[in-house]
Amino acid sequence: DVCSSDLVYYSNDDCGSFTLSQSPSSGTLVSDGAQVTITMTDNTDNTQFITGTLTVYVYDLTPPNFIACQADTTGYVPNNSCNFTVPDYTQFVYAVDNCTSVTYSQSPPAGYLYGPGVYAVVVSAFDVTGNQNDCDFNLTVINNQTPDLTCPSDQTFSADPGLCTYTQINGENDAI
Repeated sequence: DVCSSDLVYYSNDDCGSFTLSQSPSSGTLVSDGAQVTITMTDNTDNTQFITGTLTVYVYDLTPPNFIACQADTTGYVPNNSCNFTVPDYTQFVYAVDNCTSVTYSQSPPAGYLYGPGVYAVVVSAFDVTGNQNDCDFNLTVINNQTPDLTCPSDQTFSADPGLCTYTQINGENDAI
């Protein structure tokens, strides 16, 4: 889509008919700062004409529109790790703008580490004039790794003298 608008101007001749011309012609796409010349010619055997020149300024107030936004998603903590690394979700979204190209940013950024839990992720789309639109979704991080437990082999210990108990000293014989 192209950022455009109709150019509106008013003209009048006290003695009747006249002809208007415009350069560049109506319907021509012009960019910000373009010069447009409008000429009014009297059609009653009066060879007078008036020319006016104006500068066109284009103001884009429309933010980009997301065509595809990431849905809520799940990430799994990899083996031998306690955290999930947030991927680059900007590659999974698509936004368009009425005038310009679109750039993206992500919060938290790709590479950020999260432990198990539910987290908000925001991918923002920007046009060159700074208009912004956001795509929000939840990232659920799950640790589905089974814990490892190594038990020592059966052991025999002598009871404390005069008692029927054994006192463990300084963590000796703890589970490994």
